[in-house]
Amino acid sequence: MQEREVARILLEYGIRKWNEEKLVADYIFEEMVEESLIDNADVIRLIAAFKELLQTTPETANRNFFIYHPDTKLSTLAVSLLNFPYEESEHWRKEFSQSTGYQQRLFKQGYEDFIHSISKGNDEKLMSFLKMEEDKTNDEVESAVNYLKMRK
Repeated sequence: MQEREVARILLEYGIRKWNEEKLVADYIFEEMVEESLIDNADVIRLIAAFKELLQTTPETANRNFFIYHPDTKLSTLAVSLLNFPYEESEHWRKEFSQSTGYQQRLFKQGYEDFIHSISKGNDEKLMSFLKMEEDKTNDEVESAVNYLKMRK
């Protein structure tokens, strides 16, 4: 399952910036120990196709390229990796997620922006600062890469 997670992360976040110098995909490829440790042949093919795409035409490296890929095995894998059949309900988001707390950036705003964010009737703006809305891309990538390293 973790192998599929590495492939999903490549599809979803591969072209995002990891830091100032490299993309998430570059980081994964640098940290990946050996492809021989991956058992799933389709995942190996997707990783190889992503690497090749980044070297030849990086501007086309996105999830849609793989969803509509002429190779039906790659296309099917991409769709299965990106399909998440569940949806977070608005009620759960409003009522239960507040116990996770708020992101630091809420409190780093200027005074007037902060007061505006927490004022009555501005629920949507305040909800955007919930911890659960925080970008955890790097954490997901680290977790998947660490799994591959442990298999070594």
